[in-house]
Amino acid sequence: MVVHNAEVVALLLALTTLFKSRETSPFPVPSDASATLHEIVATGELAELSWPNFSDYQARVMTFYESSADAPAWIQSGASTPQALSMIEVLQQADNKGLHAEDYDGPRWADRLARMRQFSYAAEARFDAALTICVMRYVSDLHIGRLDPGHLTLGYLCK
Repeated sequence: MVVHNAEVVALLLALTTLFKSRETSPFPVPSDASATLHEIVATGELAELSWPNFSDYQARVMTFYESSADAPAWIQSGASTPQALSMIEVLQQADNKGLHAEDYDGPRWADRLARMRQFSYAAEARFDAALTICVMRYVSDLHIGRLDPGHLTLGYLCK
């Protein structure tokens, strides 16, 4: 699998653009959505993910949401943003990059989007956190690989 740095840079640029649009968003953020996002990040676990424990990304997710006072990034006025839909499509096609779409909840997004109209603020916060975590995992896996060699402890000493 060849991953071009330009692809990673493009994804990070998209996230940066998302940060900027959140700073100037005219939509008020319900406090219970923010509270739920804060609680999810504080626990480092989101049960509805394929890989619920996101402690490896917890600090990054916290920084992401703190930059906008825990406001949802991917939902505005009860609907997913165009950026969210684009990122979901990328996650669903992760197999095309030599990754596994299931690792980024690829098969789950269609159902989540279909249920968007029935969501409460807390459910929207869980959707938002799930997408943020999956995007961070995807970008990391594109850049580093699915297995970070730094996390391996094989008991060998290198001299």
